[in-house]
Amino acid sequence: MEPQLEVFDGYYIPQLFRHRSIRVLLPRNYFQEQERRYPVIYMPDGQNLFDEETATYGHWKLREVVEKLPLRRQAILVGIDHAGTERINEYAPYSRGNSGGLGHATLEFYVYTVKPWIDSMYRTLTDRDHTGIAGSSMGGLLSYYAAFEFNDVFGSAGVLSPSLWFNPGVLDLPFRIQGPRCKVYLAGGIHEMRGMEQALQLAQKVMMEAGYTEAELTVHMRTHAAHNEAYWGREFKHFMEWFFA
Repeated sequence: MEPQLEVFDGYYIPQLFRHRSIRVLLPRNYFQEQERRYPVIYMPDGQNLFDEETATYGHWKLREVVEKLPLRRQAILVGIDHAGTERINEYAPYSRGNSGGLGHATLEFYVYTVKPWIDSMYRTLTDRDHTGIAGSSMGGLLSYYAAFEFNDVFGSAGVLSPSLWFNPGVLDLPFRIQGPRCKVYLAGGIHEMRGMEQALQLAQKVMMEAGYTEAELTVHMRTHAAHNEAYWGREFKHFMEWFFA
């Protein structure tokens, strides 16, 4: 069986008073193994993950990625669409000039609205050890913030090519975390825009100074990587291998 995509249009966001589409990619063995429950990974930029028709700048081809993963590494992927021209506002946790500042409210939507609904609709493993978040660019910034501010919900965070330059204040978060640590998978290309290599190195340095161990933090500096969906789709495969390790 191929992984099945279910799309829910017009889902209301009470935290932001607007509507959004949510895309749920089910594991390819979901309907065959009726008793099995699955981890869930929540992902921003939902329209760029699964279908070329809905993607803005190309897509991650995650259907193809999931098809090639072994059955023991299957998870429910929940893609939540971005807001188009409001994307930066919704994904940046802090204001920068006239932009950003809604990232925390966006994550409250993920955690307090979407997650309970997904857990009621599908056979999920609801605990934090089986709940992850993964995103790229501004979605990577959002995922990085979630790792420290919503660490009671997310046990793992995939932070791909994060736009840390937009809100550098997030780099202080590892020193202020309360409760259990969320494992973090940091990855990006050494030739990406805006000093990506230096930003990832700084994030790694700060997290290690804050006490993160090698078991809690994984960093990959890729030589052949670009700031685009094709790379993030390839990297997601490695993230999934790490997630299930």
